[in-house]
Amino acid sequence: MEPVWAGKDGVKNMILHRCALCGYERRKELVPDDDFDVFVRISALVR
Repeated sequence: MEPVWAGKDGVKNMILHRCALCGYERRKELVPDDDFDVFVRISALVR
């Protein structure tokens, strides 16, 4: 799975991952334990 989108969905920070083999997509909400700085770097890379 690799990130293909990261951003806000309403008030939630979300990351969309896509499987490189089959194309299956999964959305995940950031939780308080996640590193927000890494989220910001991912969002800058996938836009």
